[in-house]
Amino acid sequence: MGKKSQPSLETPPHETSLVSSQERSYEKASLFSGAHNLIIHGGTFTNVIGAGIITGTRALGNEDVGLEQEIYKGHGYPFFLGRSHGKVVAVKLHEGEFGKERCSRAAGYYQEVLHPNLPHLSGVSSLDSWNSFLVFDGEYEGTLDHVLRQALKTNLNQAVTQGLQTIS
Repeated sequence: MGKKSQPSLETPPHETSLVSSQERSYEKASLFSGAHNLIIHGGTFTNVIGAGIITGTRALGNEDVGLEQEIYKGHGYPFFLGRSHGKVVAVKLHEGEFGKERCSRAAGYYQEVLHPNLPHLSGVSSLDSWNSFLVFDGEYEGTLDHVLRQALKTNLNQAVTQGLQTIS
């Protein structure tokens, strides 16, 4: 019986895999080899914040969000009406020494809570942003805390009815 040849150290690891040559050529040409915290939606590149702030939510830089009008000044955060990529958004800016930590906790909360009356968290500030902020789709009357308080006062039947009306 003939000896099976062992791959040499000269052979790149992907050459010894069971992946077809067509897939290997894609692998070689990939712009994303070794990439971390990257999600691709419909051909656009979306940066996702890694460990430290929150995972799974679009990361935005200061240049991605334009603040138009302050609509509320809370304790440690102002709430703004703004624009991001041509859409109207609400922005909660976390200020002060612990702004990044508060922003992280708030983002985790908004990411976990699903309710038809709650604003949808569409983005957070990137790690290298000098401001810590949360971006919500749409325009809201009053503060985000007010919107949350009103939504949580709604009884279950009313919430289910409104949710069904929203998706129909």
